[in-house]
Amino acid sequence: MKNFFVVISLFFTLSGDLLSVERTDKEIKIGVFREDLKDIGNFKKIEKAPEELFEKKYNSFQSRQVYSLEQIGKIFVKLLANH
Repeated sequence: MKNFFVVISLFFTLSGDLLSVERTDKEIKIGVFREDLKDIGNFKKIEKAPEELFEKKYNSFQSRQVYSLEQIGKIFVKLLANH
């Protein structure tokens, strides 16, 4: 589950920079580079998830993606901002 959130976060963070040849300021700032993607592996669309993981209304990949990103935002932005 944790790996799922990490892969999705990195995918969306780096998706705009995948076509650039040189390291961008963004890559340097976050410390993740294109060659690191080989270590992460290939993106695989999750077709089946445990029933307890998502409510019934999140029945498509798109809706699960949006929900997951919202949850990551709650954890890393709101909770860490309070500490």
